[in-house]
Amino acid sequence: MERVVLASCFMPLEGEVLTFWEQLQDHLKKHKLKIVLLTTSKINHKNLPTIEIPFFLSDYYRVYDGIPVEDLKNFSPWEFALLERDRSWNTHEKRDIVESALGWHIARKILENIIDELNPVLILPWGSSLPQSILLQNLAQNRGISCWIIERGLLPGTYMLEPRGHGGWSVLVNNPIVSRFFNTNIGSNKNNDFELFKKIKKKIVGRKLTKYNNSNQNVEFPRLINKKTIVFFGDDDFASGTYPEFSQQSHANSPVFRSSLQAFSELAKLVQDDPSLALIFKPHPNDRYDYESLISSNVYVIRDLHLHQLFSRGDVLVFMTSTSQFEAIFYEKPIVLLARSQLWHSQGIYRVESVEHLQNQIANALERKNWKTIQSNSKRFIENI
Repeated sequence: MERVVLASCFMPLEGEVLTFWEQLQDHLKKHKLKIVLLTTSKINHKNLPTIEIPFFLSDYYRVYDGIPVEDLKNFSPWEFALLERDRSWNTHEKRDIVESALGWHIARKILENIIDELNPVLILPWGSSLPQSILLQNLAQNRGISCWIIERGLLPGTYMLEPRGHGGWSVLVNNPIVSRFFNTNIGSNKNNDFELFKKIKKKIVGRKLTKYNNSNQNVEFPRLINKKTIVFFGDDDFASGTYPEFSQQSHANSPVFRSSLQAFSELAKLVQDDPSLALIFKPHPNDRYDYESLISSNVYVIRDLHLHQLFSRGDVLVFMTSTSQFEAIFYEKPIVLLARSQLWHSQGIYRVESVEHLQNQIANALERKNWKTIQSNSKRFIENI
């Protein structure tokens, strides 16, 4: 008899994403396990049983409004943070947080019923920032069911499992054994040929870019000639878990800069009075904030260029938790890290631990201080993972 693995996925079930789940299903069947997938996609797959569910908690309230809800209880701080994230995540329309609160109760009932019906031996929620994934993780823990977070991996086409989540909750950040391994071994002189790194680099840097019409063109910035260029790649503050700012997850992932806006503002201050520097900011595609007020003669906001074009153009690349930072390693440019991504303990970046520390680390990166060691460590990080 096959035992059930209950998983969720909130990416469209098509292309390489669907292939991944099909391959995982085939692998688990060899061990008498079967995936049942919670998904927002409408799909009828003969070998991959699915249950269609909403994306937002507030949509549970709208779709299943016939399910009775008891009086709204006093939510704990972490629950309230999730309700606020759910309400704000939907940037296309303004929703009342009461809808998210009602949806929380309804989603809990529905997910509890699914768990009770399927009796899974393992639960794999998708991502560690989506409120309903955290709710599913909480239900698994309350029932003593093994639970691992599954999400996209650090490099394109890969996936990863984490016991708690990404960013500041990753084992690469907060597990003392893993941290000790990186701190004691990553700076050694062993295996400096980096053949694996070179092999992956050919695939990452050499692939054809298709997202934008000009993706494969060299883009010129006439006003940046003879300027050292800093490029900052913003987060999706909701998906990265940095919103709302008062949440435990926000502090774990980004204890210094609580949003992409704050980080961009501080970087803009550093360059605005220095004619030798320029700053390019690429907001996350889901970031709809209007940054026009921060633009100046040497500060730019660019949305329509591919990440890799900007990797090539920048002298220093700046990130928070975006996984694009791991692709950027292959361009062998100094990386300044503003938040606790999996690179935090790698010793392969210029790590910023306070707002006051930002200027010093930007200067170190521009000067390429200790660059040979830092560059080797970033390559070794790729090979170690």
